[in-house]
Amino acid sequence: MLEYIDYIIYGGECVNFNENEYCIEMSAQELCFLVSRPSNLDSHTVSKMNLQSKGFDAFLCQLPDYDRAHEPLRVMYELCNTSQIHGDYYTVSSVADRAYKIDDIGIVDRFVERRFIDESAFPDNYDIALLKVNAYFYACKHSLSRVNTRIVFCFKDTKKVKIIEDSFTIDALRKTYFNLLEKADFFGKLMLERKNEILPKAKKVPFPYTEVRGGQEQMIKTIYRGICKGQNIFAQAPTGTGKTISSLYPAVRALGEGKIDKIFYLTAKSSTRREAWGAIKKLHSVGAKLKAIMISAKDSVCVCPKKLSSGLAAGNFCNSFDCEFAKGYYDRVNGAIRELVENYSGYTQSLISSVAIKHKVCPYELSLDLSLLCDVIICDYNYIFDPIIYFQRYFGEEGQHGKYAFLIDEAHNLPDRAIDMYSASLSRNSIECVAALLPPHDTEILSELDGFLRMMDDLKKLCYDNMFKNEKGEEQGYYISKNSYSEIEKRVENLHKVFSSWIRKNKLSPILSEVKKLNADIGKYQKISELYDEHYMFFIEVSGGDVKVRLACLDPSHQLAVCHKRAVSSVMFSATLEPIDYFSDILGGDKKSIKIQLPSPFEQKNLGLFCVDSINTRFEERESSYKKIASCIAGTVSGRAGNYIVFFPSYKYMTEVQKEFEKKYPKVKVFAQENNMTYAQKEEFLAQFKDDTGVLRIGFCVLGGSFSEGIDLPGSRLIGTIIVGVGLPGISSERNIMKEYFDNTREGGSDSAYTYPGMNRLLQAAG
Repeated sequence: MLEYIDYIIYGGECVNFNENEYCIEMSAQELCFLVSRPSNLDSHTVSKMNLQSKGFDAFLCQLPDYDRAHEPLRVMYELCNTSQIHGDYYTVSSVADRAYKIDDIGIVDRFVERRFIDESAFPDNYDIALLKVNAYFYACKHSLSRVNTRIVFCFKDTKKVKIIEDSFTIDALRKTYFNLLEKADFFGKLMLERKNEILPKAKKVPFPYTEVRGGQEQMIKTIYRGICKGQNIFAQAPTGTGKTISSLYPAVRALGEGKIDKIFYLTAKSSTRREAWGAIKKLHSVGAKLKAIMISAKDSVCVCPKKLSSGLAAGNFCNSFDCEFAKGYYDRVNGAIRELVENYSGYTQSLISSVAIKHKVCPYELSLDLSLLCDVIICDYNYIFDPIIYFQRYFGEEGQHGKYAFLIDEAHNLPDRAIDMYSASLSRNSIECVAALLPPHDTEILSELDGFLRMMDDLKKLCYDNMFKNEKGEEQGYYISKNSYSEIEKRVENLHKVFSSWIRKNKLSPILSEVKKLNADIGKYQKISELYDEHYMFFIEVSGGDVKVRLACLDPSHQLAVCHKRAVSSVMFSATLEPIDYFSDILGGDKKSIKIQLPSPFEQKNLGLFCVDSINTRFEERESSYKKIASCIAGTVSGRAGNYIVFFPSYKYMTEVQKEFEKKYPKVKVFAQENNMTYAQKEEFLAQFKDDTGVLRIGFCVLGGSFSEGIDLPGSRLIGTIIVGVGLPGISSERNIMKEYFDNTREGGSDSAYTYPGMNRLLQAAG
């Protein structure tokens, strides 16, 4: 665990307010992390020393006074202090790694772990500050005028130690401690403001609309009760119900009442993120002065000049060598946080980026640090559920939980996303490509890669019983097993070690990005192999001259259930959680979970639903259907001029029908979705649906894409949709394996693997 997760190691919350004692409580570790961190972003690379491990004795016995310590060697020393700054009381607690007296001389130790020996190792600001605070507390407890301090570097590779000693008077230690408290008082004031102003207003905030739509009241009351009772909720609420405000409003009320401390609003797409942001602004306008932040992906906000000029992933440049926004980050970040907090309550990507550039700090890391001071965090699913990317500062490596509420929008997207998150694969070709780039003198890593490639060749033989050649003469085959392959796991572990070591030693290498990318894939495979159980299948595939191994998650319900336990309550809602029992099961629900299905708020007579069953849209018949589909579209829109969207099962199908339609009806305004559209291009596409009448416009889109859900085109901006095909996922070996798995564990494997995902695409597009 990285030291920079001290928020989690020492209790979970950054700062607490003790109402009975009317004081602000924090640990010394939290105090030092707030105001005395190492300078650079990449300084936090040491592990927390495990003082209770058997291996710790190997370091401890090297201390000159190993046999003279009066305190039990394995009992960490608990310390506490209450002080006053600017009229506010602070209670700071701490646990010293080791503290004792020898002949009335106080000695306080701090142990710092390093993986590799480094004679030039020097303690960072955080370690020095924490050691001085512990020394001050110890001096106060034992009425000492002076304390000797030691920082002990423990090098894992050699089991050697390096000791840096110092000595301080109690007056010098007191000055250091109160200087830290002085700097932390800004954060303490925020805690008092939250306690005295923000939460009471949230508790009493009125519903921000004059009328409550049909179904909204039931949804609001159900979610509020579920959060208060610590239950998970599954809510199917049709389009028009107002799902966003109906989930946020009761969560905000629960926040004000102290049932929860923070709200995570989780989305799959940027369009739903904007809806959530609009709802928060609406609540803010009626009195809920919440601090809210929108977390964006690192690549989308990175301002490192080298990253921008190279086009590579941002993660390749998150170090003080390549990025000026990482170098000295912690020297400047509190200034950026202060400016944002003192002047704003809502933090968008553009606002955070502008302030970050002004203070010369990383926008992404600034958003993460700022989120600790926010009441509502809007972010992607992966920050909660992804086993690699999740918020370690909130949940820790052991999956600690807090008083959180998870509001999961468009939850029908989560099963497929979770299957991808909890699956991992490795490709022989990608490994061979990196091996070819490495210089010949890197014998250790080349030897490991060579062994891995030979093992992949051996694995290919397992596919021989299911091998054939396609029309191009290429071999294709597969092998499936319920048991993972232990030899891969051993080699993956070794590869991850040598690659990680290589990356640390070659930070300026021109092939660093390629090595990092492969190492990330290897690291994920290693992580998923630790999760491998009866919900998985081991899969080998031979295709196009490549051999791939895959740990395929067939059923993510168990892993999602573990993630739900990180919160007080998870609320999963969508217009298409149908059938709701299936989604409750696959999304990790339990016997206590609440399930509600709300009626549509619109009158049934306003909906016209028509089915054309005379055109075959199966894959093998599609080419002969292009002209028929084009004529069918024309016949549908001819009844009333306005804005329409036509959804297709693939880009190729969409493009071919569009050609036929434009050839036959050249005067009709047609515009089409493109693959990999940018945010600006998506906005430009939606802007073409104008709020007018009497003009015919048709947008051609893809089922399951950016425009088939989560967009808001009210009134005359969209008056009808046409859906081509049934939206079923393509037949694949993995889907067939999933079908067999669900047939064996539940009923209806075909429905779980194909029908339900396909029908949800249709329902979303229609909605």
